[in-house]
Amino acid sequence: MTNTVHIYKLSRLVHASPAEWEKKLRELEQNKDRAYAYYQPAREAIVRLCLAPKMKDKIVEALIAKARRVPHGKGSDPVRDNVKAFECFEQAFLPDIRSFREHYLRTESRGGVPFEGVSITGLPHFAATDNDGKERYAFLYPSAWTSKDLAAYLEILGFIIEKKFKKDASSIWCMNLRTGKSVVYKPSLRLRKRCGDAARLYARLAKSL
Repeated sequence: MTNTVHIYKLSRLVHASPAEWEKKLRELEQNKDRAYAYYQPAREAIVRLCLAPKMKDKIVEALIAKARRVPHGKGSDPVRDNVKAFECFEQAFLPDIRSFREHYLRTESRGGVPFEGVSITGLPHFAATDNDGKERYAFLYPSAWTSKDLAAYLEILGFIIEKKFKKDASSIWCMNLRTGKSVVYKPSLRLRKRCGDAARLYARLAKSL
């Protein structure tokens, strides 16, 4: 049986040494639900805004209500952070979308994508056509990951887009919801190989458990 791993988990292992893996995997498992849920209100609100921009006021009300129920640690503020991410998208990225095509929130990648002995799950957040008429696959990025972790995530996401949607990985549209700037995806054969090495090691580790 092929082992399944989410793109987020695999990307966090790409630049970790094998000696760090046990600790990394334990931390990822412990924080899995919280990491996903923290910005879920903003992601859902952004998709709803793209589908029905005239409903913005009600969308924001729902966003705030959902963010208030998000589990969080000391010093964090889900309402503030989700509202900021939403407003950043509305101001910086919504004007650059010519047409919204479909979203992939709360969906699995329909069996995953085979990659070096594992099946990778995870998808972009939505598909849209930009003002230049190009078909793009958006990744809403409101967090503050290290540059290495973000590069690994985008490299694996590019692979998924190539295999799942039969599109070039350059169609990734990484929307930084902190800065309002697009993060340019730069394909790297070296990084792709490193991701593959991490996937093979993960597959071997999973079989030994």
